Amino acid sequence: MEEQATKKVMAPPIQDVVSRLSDMIGAKFVAYATSVSEPQVIQEWINGRTTPPNDTETRLRLTYQVSKILYDRFCDRDTLQAWFQGKNPDLGDHCAVVMIRLAEDPSKLEYQLVSAAQTFAAK
Repeated sequence: MEEQATKKVMAPPIQDVVSRLSDMIGAKFVAYATSVSEPQVIQEWINGRTTPPNDTETRLRLTYQVSKILYDRFCDRDTLQAWFQGKNPDLGDHCAVVMIRLAEDPSKLEYQLVSAAQTFAAK
């Protein structure tokens, strides 16, 4: 319980997460991962005009966590997008972005996605 509270306190503001994520993988890709129909909504979140719903924020933070692992290793948007879109043997041949988008509870995917990203980054 205390560990979860510490994570929330240390977590960057959602505007920063969305901004960094948009820089790393692109606003259209962020919109797809979070089931947002209009990429302009991403800019509204970055500017703080609106805030994402809680379940969308969870998807954003998970996507950011995984993206950061990959971006720190590869520094390349195309590589990140390819990893998220490709069938991944570490994810049961599923696409990470589809898993994030369709998950009923995306927080339950954290360990699996982080592990798969770390495995790929270590290659």
